[in-house]
Amino acid sequence: MDTYFAERLSGRIAQLAELLKDELYTAEFCGKSQGRYIIDRDDLKTLLKVHRLTSDMMTALADECLDNQLLMIDLDGVFAFVELTSVQRWRKVPTRLIKHFTLQLDNQEDDDDEDEDDPDYLLKTSELTHDEDEDSEDPWA
Repeated sequence: MDTYFAERLSGRIAQLAELLKDELYTAEFCGKSQGRYIIDRDDLKTLLKVHRLTSDMMTALADECLDNQLLMIDLDGVFAFVELTSVQRWRKVPTRLIKHFTLQLDNQEDDDDEDEDDPDYLLKTSELTHDEDEDSEDPWA
């Protein structure tokens, strides 16, 4: 990519990020006066005036959006946009659940390491009883 095109694209990305937050986020469509929305890949290519979206372009746009307090989420076929303050109000996973799931993952890794050498592993796992599952500590309590 030549320098002139890169500079033009960089400027267009910055302008688009501002437009996405300042104008599109507050535009009325689909029965809502403002809020989160999605844009598909083809429409984003149209807005940027490019034939192909590169990872560098998407990173630059995501960074510019963050600078404008807008979170861009790549969902393969579409990009979702939501105000950063909305996301920051989402519930945080408590430490007790982080600890529980860390231990669970550690135990699974240990089991996987041991089971790789055991030819009867699949047979043994299918024979687990419901009673064994009830002995585990409930992290949701």
